[in-house]
Amino acid sequence: MPGSIAGTLNLLLLIMIVPIVLILAAFFYGGYNDRRAAEFKANLELARAVAAAFDAHIDDIVRQELAIGLAMTGSLGQPASEAGVYLVANAGAYATVRDFSWLTAQGTAVFSSDPRSVGLNFADRRYFQAVAAGKEWAASDLLMDKAKGQPVFVVARGIRDSQGRLQGVVTAVIDSNRLGDLLPVARAEQASVGVSDGRGWGVYRYPEVPMTWEQRNWIAQDPTVAPALAGKEVTGTFVWFYDGQTRMVARVPIRSIGWVAGAASLEAETMAPVIRDTATEFGLVLFVVLGAFLLSLTIGRHLTAPLQRLREHAVAVGQGDFEQHVAVAKPAELRDLANAFNIMAGEIGLREEEREGYVHAISHDLRNPLTAVQGQAQLLLHRAEKAELPAYVQTGAEAVLVSARRMNVMIQDLVDTARLQSGQLRLNTRPLALAPFLDEAIERLSGSQEAERVRIDLAPDLPLVLADPDRLERVVVNLLSNALKYSAADSAVTVAARADGDQVVVSVTDQGAGIPPEEVPLVFERFYRAEGTREHREGLGLGLHIVRGLVEAHGGRTWVESQLGRGSTFHFTLPAQRGEEG
Repeated sequence: MPGSIAGTLNLLLLIMIVPIVLILAAFFYGGYNDRRAAEFKANLELARAVAAAFDAHIDDIVRQELAIGLAMTGSLGQPASEAGVYLVANAGAYATVRDFSWLTAQGTAVFSSDPRSVGLNFADRRYFQAVAAGKEWAASDLLMDKAKGQPVFVVARGIRDSQGRLQGVVTAVIDSNRLGDLLPVARAEQASVGVSDGRGWGVYRYPEVPMTWEQRNWIAQDPTVAPALAGKEVTGTFVWFYDGQTRMVARVPIRSIGWVAGAASLEAETMAPVIRDTATEFGLVLFVVLGAFLLSLTIGRHLTAPLQRLREHAVAVGQGDFEQHVAVAKPAELRDLANAFNIMAGEIGLREEEREGYVHAISHDLRNPLTAVQGQAQLLLHRAEKAELPAYVQTGAEAVLVSARRMNVMIQDLVDTARLQSGQLRLNTRPLALAPFLDEAIERLSGSQEAERVRIDLAPDLPLVLADPDRLERVVVNLLSNALKYSAADSAVTVAARADGDQVVVSVTDQGAGIPPEEVPLVFERFYRAEGTREHREGLGLGLHIVRGLVEAHGGRTWVESQLGRGSTFHFTLPAQRGEEG
């Protein structure tokens, strides 16, 4: 699940919208495929019609050739003077036939509706050889006409006597450019129909385009041609050499002569309406989706803005600010939550005030007798030093005074800890030069010998820091006291400071026993004392915890680096005041 209300709203929106978009996509995809299938089907039906018309035309020509052959060889026969006229009359009956010819059994044209063909020998043509070998009739592939040098194809029929001897061959030369009269198919825009011969060469195409003899061979490169020549009906796409555009094509075999009829349409042109409609509808869906997301973001912000104010108020309460109140107008649920939160914050504020009063009262009540005890112990110690009292009295007075001071420190630790926890601690920060401040803090350490062990190592050009002098002294004294207490009596403790960006890093380094690695993350916790320090039972284990709280109240952080047997270094940071040096 998302980590925010806005993210959850968007997820719910996606859960609703994605299935709808997927369904629409499937619908559009199905419509696209249906349109393609319908176009292929239409092309296939048209190709079948072209093949059927072509088959019927070839069958008609073959039947007419039989009639011509019987007329040329029958008992009545055609006199030589009238044979040419007879053939011209038959050729005129067919729009596609350029001429009819009568060939001898040896392949020589003796009569023709085209006088230029008379005398030419066609024995080398495959269609003639097939008929001479016994086939009833045969058709050629596209070839170049000997007489006119034009692309034509020939349908030849053999005429035999009762004993099966070849008497002659009737040929019909069909001009491929005239096939438009046979196939008057007017297709819209750039759609087309066509016929290819047994090699796959282009014989005819409508709309007609000029093609060289070599270019007619390029049609055979279409992968749908070969299966159709093998007798299968096939559909597919191919890139036409003439204009480089993809076409949707259907091809069917012309079974009578082993050719192929085809119908094609431009893919981009055919599918453009579907793509345009799909793009329009998807655009509308996308517009709705974007609008829904924007609305979701708006609603999410409307919901999260009050929550953000509640969060900020909670942080303020956690920091001890109980005076602020958060106001939420709507929705009603969040308004009720804000009111409950304000009531809770007020109650917490009252409890904190009561606790602060208890802390003050308890610390005051404890310090009053401690002050009396300290005063009496100091008086006894003063009189003992003048030899007015026995030595054991002096020893006892010193012990009482040390214990009273220790008790006073523990009371102060408890008070400071309570203030840190409640957020009631108030700082009086000001620009502070560290060098003189550290000198004065070290001088106030108890015991001159202890102070002599401290070394100060400050970086040059050290900037002023923004700090509360009293609280900072508590930090420094706590760290120095620990360092002096838990290191050898003759070892030095170093206080160093250096600038780091917009902060100053202060470090206190001792040469003590060090802290075990597993205990390093715990040293700043309340009431925690490392194993190596348990022989020092003074204190409550609050010193380092108070150090961390005071440093964080200044906007800094604390950490420690330690090695067993080599000592520890405690670091803390303070905000620097740039432009001035301390």
